Amino acid sequence: MVGPWPSYAAFADLPEHQRWKMYSGAKAHREMLEQAGFVMSESYDDFVRRVTRELNV
Repeated sequence: MVGPWPSYAAFADLPEHQRWKMYSGAKAHREMLEQAGFVMSESYDDFVRRVTRELNV
């Protein structure tokens, strides 16, 4: 699946515990898509780096 990927940067000002929930939700959503047969063009490691950077976690 080619992007554009959803950006989580808009949530960077949330309290830290809520940003961790957003991170968990992003990982769960990606896993659901992969289990449904979607192949992502963004590697998992790149995904994790991007989302943690955008959420500042």
